[in-house]
Amino acid sequence: MAAHGVTATDVSNALSVNNFISAAGRTQGQMVTVDITAATGLHTVNEFRDLVIKSVNGAIVRLGDIANVTLGAENYDVAVRFDGKSAVFMSIKVAPNANLLSVANNIRKVFRHRASVASGSQRPYCFDATDYVNIPLKRW
Repeated sequence: MAAHGVTATDVSNALSVNNFISAAGRTQGQMVTVDITAATGLHTVNEFRDLVIKSVNGAIVRLGDIANVTLGAENYDVAVRFDGKSAVFMSIKVAPNANLLSVANNIRKVFRHRASVASGSQRPYCFDATDYVNIPLKRW
């Protein structure tokens, strides 16, 4: 990194500026309302590899120039177990303009399909926060 004139702060700043989703607002006409989102999220290894970190003396320094970019876990220090068996923890964050219940229903469909195909799969998920959204409001 030093050979390219790049610091860890440069890398951190480039990643934080170029990898987010934001609800920018909405535009409304007489017959149409459109929600506007700014999605600058990076999705593939190649997109991260091509991320511009800095321009030094007219030369562009990309993340792939200063780092090995691979797909992997954010943290390898955690092991997940459920009912005494190895499990996988997956957190799903809904985009600002997405319908939470539609996303949850589509994820359940995918898991049901995968569980029927994969041998040894038992319970696709053990906690679903949308269960609380579906509880009808009680009158006091």
